[in-house]
Amino acid sequence: MKYYFLGKRPIYLVILKICKLFRLRPITQLLLYLIEHFSNKQIDSQKALTIICPDPKNSSLCHNEINPKFDLQIIVPVYNVEQYIQECIDSILNQTTHYSYIVTIINDGSPDNSRNILKQYESLDNVIIIDQENRGFSGARNRALENIYGKYLMFVDSDDKLADGAIEALLNAATTMNADIVEGGAIYFNNQKIIRRVSHTPEEHLQLLTGFPWGKVINSELMKKVHFPEDYWFEDTIFFFLLFDMAQNMAQIKDVVYYYRYNQQGITSKSKGQSKSLDTFYLTEQLLKDRKALGLPFSQNMYEKFLYQLRTNFYRTIFLKKVQLPMFLESCRLKNEYFKGLTTTDEDMKLLEKALITKNYGKYLDAMI
Repeated sequence: MKYYFLGKRPIYLVILKICKLFRLRPITQLLLYLIEHFSNKQIDSQKALTIICPDPKNSSLCHNEINPKFDLQIIVPVYNVEQYIQECIDSILNQTTHYSYIVTIINDGSPDNSRNILKQYESLDNVIIIDQENRGFSGARNRALENIYGKYLMFVDSDDKLADGAIEALLNAATTMNADIVEGGAIYFNNQKIIRRVSHTPEEHLQLLTGFPWGKVINSELMKKVHFPEDYWFEDTIFFFLLFDMAQNMAQIKDVVYYYRYNQQGITSKSKGQSKSLDTFYLTEQLLKDRKALGLPFSQNMYEKFLYQLRTNFYRTIFLKKVQLPMFLESCRLKNEYFKGLTTTDEDMKLLEKALITKNYGKYLDAMI
């Protein structure tokens, strides 16, 4: 509920936000009534969304071969990172650990000098370099996942770096706790300046695991039938929607294991106002389909995640015109299709839930803004 909500949003959303900021409840209620009353819910919502941005319709389901010759396989996609790639790879290769590991580097058609820098690692026994035409983040990671050589997997972005002792700390925890996923702490930095530090405590609930691929080790069996859905933005959503529920046991450690380089050109900033930010909804729908195909339960916990994701979808697409109403109608359909009969226990989500059940667009906006 901050002023940064204002800006290049649809005008009716801006007016609603101003009214709520200044607690003009009667005017807010009138606006919501008018919006609800004049909303055309007879539109073909799927067609309306497709006109704005087509759905890639790519599943996360697959079949990857697993031949675990190493304790860990580290996957590093490379694209236009000539400034950072050597620091990244050296932080991996300089790890002190008694565990065996292999590094799979995917040159994803990088047009800069990254590939030449990688030549110095070609002769190393524990480094594999794969060259391919550009397929994006998901396509690069998936190429490496086609042949898995580690009992556990780790993903490292090529402009980031591993903290000293990261492999030892994460795999020690995975082994002693028999955990399928172990997450450590992280330091966010930019040009050697630390922006913030995130660390876990033993008291933290495991629901607080982040949905990022990095900063974790993952049992490779979890990715035997799953990979990153290609041609979408926000592909990391598979962690919340699939992988966390596929894991039998998860753990957190307090050790800082990862340095994340803050990128002002990252997807969060770049996606604002872009039609492709609609991928956030398409991916929600696709992963629910994939979840059903995998036989994962549509539990109370998953329902709460679904409602949280709808709020995320709203804010990711807030800059797009003519999106919110058809996306709302499609979200109502998903609620009815996958979570019929479930009731949220989160008071903050009660209004959103009521809007979905009654198909009340005014209440939906009231819940979101």
